[in-house]
This record gives sequence, structure tokens and C-alpha cells, in this order.
Amino acid sequence: MKPNQQDCLTCPKCGSTNFSEDEFRQYTVHASALPGGGLSPSNESRHVKICMCGHPMPVGALARFDEVGKGFQESLDLAWQHLEKRNPDKILAELARDFVTRREFNELTGRLDGLQAILGQARGKDTDTPVPG
Repeated sequence: MKPNQQDCLTCPKCGSTNFSEDEFRQYTVHASALPGGGLSPSNESRHVKICMCGHPMPVGALARFDEVGKGFQESLDLAWQHLEKRNPDKILAELARDFVTRREFNELTGRLDGLQAILGQARGKDTDTPVPG
């Protein structure tokens, strides 16, 4: 039986209903002469569903909410904060505050051309000659 679209888990960022389930662990680093031998898992794994857009889904109530569980939740929170910083809409909004649009640029250029013509007339010069600035 095919699940109803309303019953499916949905990504809050993109609306997708398709996910990958990945396993996450913390690793400790220690001295080792072997390649990769200096890493060892420090706790049991945690499974998280990752949307196709890369957004990690919130986990339900963790079975153990001890220091390991708190650390895992903190890692998820950091990942969400990082993704929010990379949000294209947020980046565009930040850029829009710092830059002018083409329409604004053309409008300002027209105003400057008008001011240049007024200055040229006031000085009795040709209006096509740039006014030194």
C-alpha cells in the first residue's frame, strides 16, 4: 500500500519526502603509526534522516539524554545553524543591503549626468566635457 503524501515525513526547508538515513558517531583521536589508526569511535551511533537538500531532520526524543545525547543534539544544532548561514535567500538579502540594483544604478547615473550638465552650464562649458571631480 502506497503511503498517503500527508502521512510522509516532510522536510521543513524544501518540502521533499525522500531522505537518506545516515549513521553518526563521535570519534576520538589518539597517536597511531597506522593510517587511520588514530581514530576510534567514542560512543554508540546515532541515526539521522538527511533530506535530499542536505537538511538534517530533527530527531525525536532521544532514548538517552545524558552527556552523549546532549552532545549529539548540540552537533545537530550547530549543523542547522551552519545551514542557515548558507541559506541562499539569506545570502541574497545580505547582499541586497550592501549593493545597488541595476535600476538604482541607472537612476543614480542619470541623476549624476543631470548634475554634470547643470555644472557645465553654470561654468559656461560644453555639457559633454566631464567635470573634474
